[in-house]
Amino acid sequence: MYNHSVLGAAVLLAVFNAGFVQAQVVEAPRNNYFTADHSPSSYLKVLEANHVNTFQARVSKGDMNLVWGDIIYTLDRFANHPQGLQQLSQMAQLLKRNAIAIKYFQMAVDLYPQNAITWVQYGMFLLAINQVDDSIQKLQQAVAVDAKFAPGHAALAHAYVRKKDVEHAREAAMQARDLGFKGQLPAGLP
Repeated sequence: MYNHSVLGAAVLLAVFNAGFVQAQVVEAPRNNYFTADHSPSSYLKVLEANHVNTFQARVSKGDMNLVWGDIIYTLDRFANHPQGLQQLSQMAQLLKRNAIAIKYFQMAVDLYPQNAITWVQYGMFLLAINQVDDSIQKLQQAVAVDAKFAPGHAALAHAYVRKKDVEHAREAAMQARDLGFKGQLPAGLP
């Protein structure tokens, strides 16, 4: 008689080698958050209910691996999801996973370079991890994409202050105020 486990393994191996069973890595589609369907029953809203809006509760419970998984799941489907990128920034710094975060931010701007807010989020993340020159580059790209996006100019003012470039910081702050920015700018600037 044949050993059933050996026979089963042989059949499985033969099927696999014959090409009937193929291991695949399925690449999730990366949708543009800003052009996605935002209706209440859309895939985006279901995803947010189960993976984005759960952030605070799961962080409060200390389940950081689940939180991280939710963030990655979200960004694998909507690379430029603003809340997902914000959560990525927070958790990457907390968990010391900055290199992974940079890859996700870069993917977002590579796929959707037309969204100034994504460039600002990337630039502010880089500023938070003390990559000031790279931060300024990303923030300059944000204002190049949308010169009227006041938060881009405000973020640039913060980055220039960190670099101790007061002249450029003042220019960026004035531009932000001229565009109607009401938020906080670095001390001593308009």
